[in-house]
Amino acid sequence: MIIINKIQAIIFDKEQHKYGFSFKFEKGLNIISGENSSGKSTTLSCIYYCLGMEQLLGSLNEEALADCLKVEFKFSNKTYQVFESYAELEIENNLGEKALIKRVIKSAYGEKTNNIEVNINEKGPEIKFIHSTGDSDQEEGFYKWLADFASIQIPVYLTEDNKERKILYLQHIFSSAFVEQTKGWSDFFAQLPYFTTKKPKQKIVEYILGLKGLVEEFHLDVLKEKETYEKRKWVDYVDSFKIVASHYNLDVPNLSDQFDTKLSPPKIDSLPLQTKDTKNKTITIIDSISQLKKSIAILERKNLIEFIIDKNSDLVIKHSAIKEKINNLKEQFVNIESEKLNETTKQDKYLQIISQLNKEINTLESLKKINSLALLSIKDVDNCPVCNSSLLLENSNELKNLDKIDSTHSIIFYKSEKALYQSYLDNSKKLCERYNKIILYYRDQIEDNLKLLNEVDKELVSDSRIPSRASITEEISLKFEVEKLLKIDNSFLLLKENLKTISETLAVIRFDKKGINDNKEADEKLISDLKTKFIELLKDFDYPKEIITKIQIKNEDPSRLLPVIYNNAERIAQPIRLKSSASDFIRVLWAFYLSLLIKSQKHVGILILDEPGQHAMKLNSMKALIKVTKGIKDKQVILAISKDKSKDKLSTPLNKGDEVYALNDILADFTEGKDYHINVIQDNGEDDKLIQYLK
Repeated sequence: MIIINKIQAIIFDKEQHKYGFSFKFEKGLNIISGENSSGKSTTLSCIYYCLGMEQLLGSLNEEALADCLKVEFKFSNKTYQVFESYAELEIENNLGEKALIKRVIKSAYGEKTNNIEVNINEKGPEIKFIHSTGDSDQEEGFYKWLADFASIQIPVYLTEDNKERKILYLQHIFSSAFVEQTKGWSDFFAQLPYFTTKKPKQKIVEYILGLKGLVEEFHLDVLKEKETYEKRKWVDYVDSFKIVASHYNLDVPNLSDQFDTKLSPPKIDSLPLQTKDTKNKTITIIDSISQLKKSIAILERKNLIEFIIDKNSDLVIKHSAIKEKINNLKEQFVNIESEKLNETTKQDKYLQIISQLNKEINTLESLKKINSLALLSIKDVDNCPVCNSSLLLENSNELKNLDKIDSTHSIIFYKSEKALYQSYLDNSKKLCERYNKIILYYRDQIEDNLKLLNEVDKELVSDSRIPSRASITEEISLKFEVEKLLKIDNSFLLLKENLKTISETLAVIRFDKKGINDNKEADEKLISDLKTKFIELLKDFDYPKEIITKIQIKNEDPSRLLPVIYNNAERIAQPIRLKSSASDFIRVLWAFYLSLLIKSQKHVGILILDEPGQHAMKLNSMKALIKVTKGIKDKQVILAISKDKSKDKLSTPLNKGDEVYALNDILADFTEGKDYHINVIQDNGEDDKLIQYLK
């Protein structure tokens, strides 16, 4: 947390005469006052500038500042050119440390505006850099220094590869402290810079209130992704084992149902591998191996002590059965290859569609950057996929219906289509991999049965006095079958080990997810407190009572954590801005920013409101604002208020019913030095009232 002690701007003309301004501030309520266009906003812009927050004014570097600070100014009816200039800001943190921040506005010696000088407790200046990679992370980065000095912990989350990613940036957090005059009163956090942050307004509120959901939302996303990944691994392990089992012609019914992802490791260990025996009865692999070994023992005894007397009739039957089996296997082999061919054809089609979608996405992204079709290759996109507006215009024509062609939503549409077809392609590739394994299985089966058929052929013409070749081959085949089942059993044991590891990981994920859901109750209490204070302040500011009863602030969409008007009859929520008049919405913004300041656990510590008396604000409302802000003693509020509410010299109402009052009317019930501290910009009769001669 910080407070502002002093702001000054120093300007030199080419003769090195010194001009500028200097104002001091205290804790609690501070007021900057002056005539209209006297320089109140210019003063505040220097505060933004020194803190590196000029992006909140909608500009970058010195472009955010008035010309009187960088080009020319008037004094004593004479115009002076700015030779060089800089702004200085003194801030103090909650440890009592003071830092003097100096930033060049215009340099005659090539000094960069992106270099900021800081001097803590007069120990000597250090140079920090800004608006460049590392300004928030490196020790020499200004935002890193400012965050450390103000004890502002930038919220981060850990990715799956344990890398830190910022949830918010310092500029986001400071947007809750600054409301500038031009656009700041149009919406909540109206001048947020773009940093690809998802729902930044909601995250700012989460950060200020200290909601656990700020980081936990990202942690929950990571957990969900990890859970999906682990479950996919689980399914892949089970499916891979089923393919191995089918390769050995092993039927494993209901394996996916048996191995549920919520099973504990001991239960996984206890599950047996089951198959069907020759009589179609369900037995375990161990029992199947035992049966095969008994059959082998019988064949061994038979081959040792018996001679085949008349075997030809049995061999003919066996020969026919093997040939039939081979034919069936070949038929299934052809069917599988045909299915695989169909999938590869589909893959080619998917690739063509994805390629076309990429062209359309590129074309529409180009459309966002131009306002005519002169350079647009319209043959790629005939119609906008969202509004169906024709894009087939003459190259010489302006894109007059640009507002109807929402290229952003079109791009989103095409990207979703691309993602869909990419998923089709990925699934098709996985299916082809399974087909390849099944094809390999059928090839092996056909080859084994052809060998067996060859042995039977030889047996039919062999001497019947020697042991049966087919019987010996059958014995060998059974032994191979036992070896296969033993391999499958080992694979099954490995499967269970893999699934046990995943089961343990999933259990931890479920535990962490439950903890996040439990923390939501604590967050709800903080959100409820914010709403209570917000409603209380709205009543103080004379916001319409009939609307107050319908206001909600909830941790759910739409407009999560922002005030909405809830219609019980229609059961819908609408942004409060749409249900408020211009002056009413200004009071909403007062109440919301002040509620965040008062109820904050992690706030910058200051709140600057530039011209809060917008849109014909009533005198009683302005008095109520002073009454509320003067009571905030542990933080700092700075209000920039014109001396005369009227915008013309005659102090006449601009519209029928408008009140005309001066700053003295607003402050009539309050005591300077006790309730507020004031800085008045003196009217020196010049256009640039703010700029004074400094000795």
